[in-house]
Amino acid sequence: MPLSDSQLAGMRGRGANFLTQSWVIQQSTRTPDGMGGWTDSWTTAGTVSGYLEARRPGFFAADVMASGSQVVVFTEYTLYLAHDATIAPGNRVVRGSLTYKVEGVIQADTARGFIHAKLTLES
Repeated sequence: MPLSDSQLAGMRGRGANFLTQSWVIQQSTRTPDGMGGWTDSWTTAGTVSGYLEARRPGFFAADVMASGSQVVVFTEYTLYLAHDATIAPGNRVVRGSLTYKVEGVIQADTARGFIHAKLTLES
């Protein structure tokens, strides 16, 4: 049995209480450089409320990788956004001094009411 509009609105309203962090969504803009190439620049597409969750590294081969003489540990991040937020793979999100690349987006579904953006840390 599908949710009614009022049930869905109530659920989304309660869920918004968990989206307490402010995030800046940026999109890349390419400008021709006049020599056959281009320059990438980032422009702010909007500011949204969200919640970041980090998946703890485990014992999976994909979590740890050798890079030269160092071992690098990867952490996967999921950013939860409201169902009506606009975000796409290739965008990046910024909070404070940290910048994350958007690797993928799982659109909102009725049961959860959130958009899930899979992120990797850039800086």
